[in-house]
Amino acid sequence: MVICNAMPHNEETDMRHRIRAVHMLLVVGAFVSSTALAGCFHGGPPNPWIHVEEPRYEKWERATHRSHVQFQARGEDEQKEYWQWRTTNY
Repeated sequence: MVICNAMPHNEETDMRHRIRAVHMLLVVGAFVSSTALAGCFHGGPPNPWIHVEEPRYEKWERATHRSHVQFQARGEDEQKEYWQWRTTNY
């Protein structure tokens, strides 16, 4: 008779492996989602700037006789002024 020291393959062992796999997926999912959310919630105001906004912003620059400067480089007062203009014109 041969005695094997390996764990017997049974339903209990399979269940442990499944629980361990689910646990790892939950840990990895929590890490990935917290990392992604950390990028979204950086403490500053939201950045609503998208590519379709650029032509509207350039139109505001022309309408208010301003030279072209990237929106993010403008002061807070000018940015607020743009958004006020933007909400009344679009």
